[in-house]
Amino acid sequence: YVHNRAYQDVQSQFESCVASMDPNRLVVLLQHNPYHISTLLQVSEIAKQESDHATSGDLLERALFSLGRAVHSTFAKNLSEGKARLDFNRPENREFWLASWKYMQNLSMRATWRTVYEWAKLLLSLAPEQDPYAIWLVLDQYAIRSQQSLDYLNISRNATFKTVHNDLPNVQLSQGLAEFRAGNKSKGQQALFTAIGRFPWVVARLMQELSIQPPPAVWGKEPRTDREKLHAELYAIR
Repeated sequence: YVHNRAYQDVQSQFESCVASMDPNRLVVLLQHNPYHISTLLQVSEIAKQESDHATSGDLLERALFSLGRAVHSTFAKNLSEGKARLDFNRPENREFWLASWKYMQNLSMRATWRTVYEWAKLLLSLAPEQDPYAIWLVLDQYAIRSQQSLDYLNISRNATFKTVHNDLPNVQLSQGLAEFRAGNKSKGQQALFTAIGRFPWVVARLMQELSIQPPPAVWGKEPRTDREKLHAELYAIR
């Protein structure tokens, strides 16, 4: 994405409105510039804070529509083939991730899990090596909730991603659960046993969240690093 001079002028006005800390100024700016991405995202967040989730979702859809209209004509074809890439290091590109992520949260409130799962896959495909929004930490849960177990297994077991998520407990646990849900019960149970053996502190934290007495094999198991603690917290709470 490239911002032309006119867009940069509106961006400067947006930054002035944010600095004023007056949400009404942002609303007025949006009325004059109804497709300015930063303003749409900020006013959407204001609507969300006021529990107006319908308006928040509408504004996010408008932002995504605007972003979609701005892309090159070959982008859609490349996107459908999994070949489209966006450089996250370019600040102008980051608003696509932010708008998509916020829209996914809005869709989650409606429990439209299949749509959320497809958006998650789209974001992952735009920068699969970097995964700037850490989609691997949530992709499994969207897949399970949308009953896309086989699709998730095909993606997560792709050789390209093996080194990326080999030490992510949620991926290993969800692969076992996906196998079980897909009808491969014995294979799924074995995968779960293996994952629990590798990441017992995650299961201990999960059982704590569910108020279940953990078995001796995982009782009292604690994460060894801050990273392991973070992954356990994210998985158990979600």
